[in-house]
Amino acid sequence: MSSIEQFLKSALMKYKHPEKAKKDVLSAIKKFETLSPKYEAFVLNDCSSRELLQLDGTIPVTYKGAVTNIPICICLMDTHPYDPPIVFVKPTSTMAIRSGRNVNTNGKVDLPYLREWNYPNSDLLGLLQILSIVFGEEPPLYARQEAINQPPPPVYPRTQPTNQTPPPVPARSQPSKLTPPPRYPTKRTPNPHAGAGSVAWA
Repeated sequence: MSSIEQFLKSALMKYKHPEKAKKDVLSAIKKFETLSPKYEAFVLNDCSSRELLQLDGTIPVTYKGAVTNIPICICLMDTHPYDPPIVFVKPTSTMAIRSGRNVNTNGKVDLPYLREWNYPNSDLLGLLQILSIVFGEEPPLYARQEAINQPPPPVYPRTQPTNQTPPPVPARSQPSKLTPPPRYPTKRTPNPHAGAGSVAWA
């Protein structure tokens, strides 16, 4: 017996139909290997909490030619496989829920396949195959524009780009040509030592 089978045998001990539930789970995770079983507390619609088997992981979805993985959680009631499971999409921190025909604002999935669940015509493998098709037609999640934990971009001081031509420096005004001062004749003073008939210029 594999470790997964041993885990399921232990987790399904309190279920009403443990062997059928185990067979249904093994058939589903054999095809969808990105899902793994876990046994944890689950809060029901009446706010009560119960330890239930859950399938947690992702399923591949083809949208516009590209394959993406949608994180989901499938909770199996203790009456499984005779009662339908509860299915939720689980957005990561970089995703948000896009509510629509098949998913509400809380991420809970509502499909005709679940509402009309009828074992053995309904099983987990059939549910997962339908989810892949439905989510490919109408994706239940979308990527946020900015991750929640992404730090804000650094703020740098504004500087003048180096390739920008600096503004022209105003040309200095050319000094005006000065008009030379007028020349005035030097005052003539007689030289007492000069001879008669001569004049000395100071």
